[in-house]
Amino acid sequence: MRKKLHLNLSHKGLLLVSVPLFFELVFIVTLYVLLVRADEQAKLLENKRAISAQANQIAKHVYDSAQGMMCYINRGKSRYGKRYASRFASTS
Repeated sequence: MRKKLHLNLSHKGLLLVSVPLFFELVFIVTLYVLLVRADEQAKLLENKRAISAQANQIAKHVYDSAQGMMCYINRGKSRYGKRYASRFASTS
């Protein structure tokens, strides 16, 4: 034998409204959590790009300094020595 639920109209209306509302709230909270994670990932990516750009700039300065020093050693001209000194000063 099966028992029937005897709900009055206000209880039925409350169930009819509360079930979709519950799922909507779960959906909104899930979207918020995903948004926060996406923002964290974007900040992390921006930080990594800044570090990479700085490392590339340092490598360029070191390469330019080494090139100036080699030209100065090989040719003995003072303009290469000045170039080396200016590049070396900008890396330190």
